[in-house]
Amino acid sequence: NWADKTPDQAHAFLSKPDVTVTNKSDKDGQLPKIKALDATVKGAFGEIARQQQDELTASEAAAARADAELAAWETENDAKAGE
Repeated sequence: NWADKTPDQAHAFLSKPDVTVTNKSDKDGQLPKIKALDATVKGAFGEIARQQQDELTASEAAAARADAELAAWETENDAKAGE
């Protein structure tokens, strides 16, 4: 089942000499694209993960600033928020 194969496994299988194609130049030209596509997809998902981490870090920093501002307000006004 191709859905269960990694790009490396697909490349290894398709590059075997007993896998025949109508035009050998197609096989030679297309096989490297499997690994290139794998690298592209990994890079894209890696970038998404980095962006999510950056957003999480920014959100945590904003929450920390809000907590500090609230604590400063409570001290300055000798009050507790929500009371």
